[in-house]
Amino acid sequence: MNRGPRLFLAMAILCAGLALVVDGWSRVACICGALTCLLAYLRPSTTNRKDGKR
Repeated sequence: MNRGPRLFLAMAILCAGLALVVDGWSRVACICGALTCLLAYLRPSTTNRKDGKR
């Protein structure tokens, strides 16, 4: 399975950890950010090709 850059996984972990600390709407924003980064890691864009063809 093709994965996205590991930076997305690191950002998802960071946002999830921050969601444990903050409260209110900030927690909601952190959870949404963590889910977005996790989805970007698990389902990378198909437009990024390694062979350089357009």
